[in-house]
Amino acid sequence: MKRNESNWMTTEEAADLLRTSQQRVRKMVYSRQIPGYKFHGRWLFRRDELQQLIEGTRKGVFFNANQRSF
Repeated sequence: MKRNESNWMTTEEAADLLRTSQQRVRKMVYSRQIPGYKFHGRWLFRRDELQQLIEGTRKGVFFNANQRSF
């Protein structure tokens, strides 16, 4: 991670990382496929959690948003 990059990402940044649309990212949060945090009316995502999700799906491991652990 670059020095000036925050661990917190907006919906737009999360969509870019996941290579999908912002609307799909929001649907994934609502269906508990990915973890998201609502702050002042905006969804925020932790970069490290999404990275772990990506790495896990490459290995055939799927994320359970209810656990908040990998």
